[in-house]
Amino acid sequence: MGTIMRHVRLDTNVIPGISSSGDVVIGGVFPVRRSSRVGPTTFHTNPASQMCDDSFDFRSFRWIRTMIYAIEDINNNTHLLPNISVGYAIYDTCDNIAEAVKQVFTLISGSGAEAKDVPNYQCQEKSALSAVIGESASVISIAMARILGTYRYPQLVNALKAVNFTDPAGNYHYFDKNGDPVAKYDVVNWQMGENGLLSYKKVGSYYGSTIMDRQLVINEQITLWNGAESQPPQSECNRSCKPGFRKSIIQGQPVCCFSCLPCPDGEISNGTDFTDCIKCPADYWSNRNRDACIPKEVDYLSFGEPLGITFSVAAVLGICQTILVIMVFIKYRNTPIVKANNLEMSFLLLVSLTLSFIGAFTFIGEPSTYLCVIRQTVFGISFVLSISCVLVKTLVVILAFTMSKPNQAVLKYFHRSHQRILVGFTTIIQIVICIGFLSSASSFTKKNRETVMSKIILECNRESELAFLVSFGYIGLLAVLCFILAFLARNLPDSFNEAKFITFSLLVFVMVWVSFIPGYASTSGKYVTAVEIFAILSSAAGLLACIFYPKCYIILIKPEKNSRKNLTVHPWIGK
Repeated sequence: MGTIMRHVRLDTNVIPGISSSGDVVIGGVFPVRRSSRVGPTTFHTNPASQMCDDSFDFRSFRWIRTMIYAIEDINNNTHLLPNISVGYAIYDTCDNIAEAVKQVFTLISGSGAEAKDVPNYQCQEKSALSAVIGESASVISIAMARILGTYRYPQLVNALKAVNFTDPAGNYHYFDKNGDPVAKYDVVNWQMGENGLLSYKKVGSYYGSTIMDRQLVINEQITLWNGAESQPPQSECNRSCKPGFRKSIIQGQPVCCFSCLPCPDGEISNGTDFTDCIKCPADYWSNRNRDACIPKEVDYLSFGEPLGITFSVAAVLGICQTILVIMVFIKYRNTPIVKANNLEMSFLLLVSLTLSFIGAFTFIGEPSTYLCVIRQTVFGISFVLSISCVLVKTLVVILAFTMSKPNQAVLKYFHRSHQRILVGFTTIIQIVICIGFLSSASSFTKKNRETVMSKIILECNRESELAFLVSFGYIGLLAVLCFILAFLARNLPDSFNEAKFITFSLLVFVMVWVSFIPGYASTSGKYVTAVEIFAILSSAAGLLACIFYPKCYIILIKPEKNSRKNLTVHPWIGK
């Protein structure tokens, strides 16, 4: 079946309008008059033409006059559109969709009232249409927009793209890159006048463009709230959240309903109705009220606190007792019990224990590079020297009571000079380890902010953990070796067998340092240092008490037993 093509032409009854020529033309379509009613459309015959009655809409007429005035004002201003004139063509729609469509085609083709309007034909010689303004009714505007959109006509002139200016009245105008004006609104407040009548009062403005300093400006001083109050009313659910708290929205409730939650540790809010708390800087912490950041407390084991005083007193007592033992041994150095216990090694052991007690003081007080170097060096060397002396004393007892003849080669090559060499050799190894530890660490003090978030812990920085573990492990290795040898010699035939006391002292020493490991790993801050001091004092006191107190008891309390006939000792030991 063929398709019947019909040439469509619009009605000739075109309502005249007003126009002015220009380089660019802006169309205007407004409902100035009303249309007369016509009969129903049967779709069998051409519909009757819409006729405009004699009614007149002054509101629409003001729009027309405003458009004409604005265009003439633009043309008279040489700064707005230099060398470009703007014209206009304005038509009446009679508040009717059909008439509005006719006027749109009239604007597009430029035929005017003297000819038929034919779509897709351009009859005007110049001043092509650039844009169309109108209509006021949405249903008519939609019909117009469908036609204008097909022909790609825009609601603004292309020449107004990215233009901003101030009119003679002082009002600022801005058009974006698409030629669209930026939204501008007045913020009004409904207020009661002195005459008792309600009126709208401008209290602010809103500018949609960010080119202005502020988009929303409100004068709160002239704004009145319900009940003529100058302050906004409180929400029905909650009052403001105080400083130190933040707002937390309650799920399923209006935005005015919220909970006030306290700021977490290390965060503050120093105003009302904060939605998020502010995190304090690294060296600061929140105060008790969570409304201000204060400097973090610097934490270390000081001499003035109870724990520091306790350790200081214990260290002094240990030093005094060791010195007393030295004095006793010097005074009674010619007695059998002193001679029988390797006098030289005993004095060296007492000196090393004194150094251990003194070294405890280096762990108390504010850490510094000097103290960090001294404490690890004194700790490592003094304890190795102590264990080395105990090891030599144990070997002497074993060799003396296991060899049948004192002049055998083993005893010959393990005389006092060789004992000194063994002690010196084992101590030098620890000195080398300490030197490696000190040389591998670039900084000896650090601020620990991670262990306790509310404090800055000053501590010695052990960058070389391997060197520290080697130093600590070396002491443990010597202690275990010495303990095994003393344990094997505990039943030797001696009425005052020193190996028994050495065994017990080393058992105490090993137990202290084994228990030190979990205690050291499970504590933080200054209590790490406290655990280390406790282990040093306990192990040093254990060696002093177990090895030397029984001898002092015999010397001072039971002098009748301090005779050679009461001691079953090897004659070589006292030499």
